[in-house]
Amino acid sequence: MTGLPNRACTEAAIRDRFASRPDTRSALLVLGLERLPEIIKTLGHVVSDRLMREAGARVQAVAGDTLVARATDTQLSVFMPDAALGDARKLAQAVVEALSDPYREADLTLDFAPAVGIAPAPEHGTDAGVLLRRAEVAMIGALRAVDPIALYDPVTDPHRPERLSLMGELRHALEFGGLQLHYQPKLNLQEDRIDSAEGLTRWVHPVLGPVPPDAFIALAEETGNIRRVTRWALDAGIAQASRWKAEGRALRVCINISARDLEDADLPRRIAALLQAHGVAPAQIAPEITESAIMGKPDAAIAVLRRLADQGIDLAIDDFGVGHSSFAYLRRLPVRELKIDKTFITHLAHSREDRIIVGSIVELGHHLGYRVTAEGVEDAAALALLREIGCDHAQGFLISRPLPVEEFARSIQDGHGRPLVETGH
Repeated sequence: MTGLPNRACTEAAIRDRFASRPDTRSALLVLGLERLPEIIKTLGHVVSDRLMREAGARVQAVAGDTLVARATDTQLSVFMPDAALGDARKLAQAVVEALSDPYREADLTLDFAPAVGIAPAPEHGTDAGVLLRRAEVAMIGALRAVDPIALYDPVTDPHRPERLSLMGELRHALEFGGLQLHYQPKLNLQEDRIDSAEGLTRWVHPVLGPVPPDAFIALAEETGNIRRVTRWALDAGIAQASRWKAEGRALRVCINISARDLEDADLPRRIAALLQAHGVAPAQIAPEITESAIMGKPDAAIAVLRRLADQGIDLAIDDFGVGHSSFAYLRRLPVRELKIDKTFITHLAHSREDRIIVGSIVELGHHLGYRVTAEGVEDAAALALLREIGCDHAQGFLISRPLPVEEFARSIQDGHGRPLVETGH
């Protein structure tokens, strides 16, 4: 259909190269087209085959004598023997640029939306099947990212044997108490006291030690265990809110909710049952949801969020400013708090643009009736500016890192929740 060699030809070329020169530096690129599955469903395989033929011709034009082949029905591959990583990146960029102009035929105009994954050899293997799979893993990562070019990263490869083992160990940790919540304080800037804390899930593996949250949360997302992690975190956080209440500490507990959780129509009932079981008022907890989680399936997510809000539960949008929400959706969301992403806070003291953005978000949030929290506060100058522009809460390492519950309790000086550090106010 495309006039290109097939996957078997690529595999043979890789085998021959490394059979004769096992230490040679090479690279394999796998190209995917983001819109192709939708094009197949909408217009059929005849059009998609012509699109692939055009893509193959454009890639061959920039690749020259390098072997370009059809890896699967929806993917192309480019094998670059004797190529350094820099050369592979340059060719990948040339491929993306070659496919930047849409495909046109008759009344159709279709974007290619390319993504390229790179697997360098021999560091990521010399076996043809392994290299093809790893380049494909990188390509799938590029499809989900802003940058359309991605290098294979074994840390994020869901098919590594050690990650498969970690999946089972995560399930064991969920069942037998291997997880714990650490609490990062939120400083009320108007009252100069800690009045809430974000519960962050931590996993100390019995052999590996602390597992980075980004690694095991991503693992939970991939394996469908994220709902179990969320249920555990909600139970642990609400139980802790109950204990703090019994000790006379009026602390609101914030818990992260994932995109998959918002697909669960039963989530509001589960949270209501936990609140009742632990004797906690709805106002004592605050689920936090990222913009991207809401925007995945906005209508379903908004329906779940409204049911939570109707129960008297305050909701917060996490990482605000870096997602894909629009103001049209923002005004539909039953939220009470915006958490400004740390990317706008890190250089706040030195960036006029960031000060304008943060000030505008605070003003917008207040006009809409929201509280506004700044995340990632790490220096006193940023904290002073946040006070000046009227931000409601600050959270970050300047205030405190996330702490185990016992250390958190010891760090608060009295039942009124005084600041954990000297903030200069």
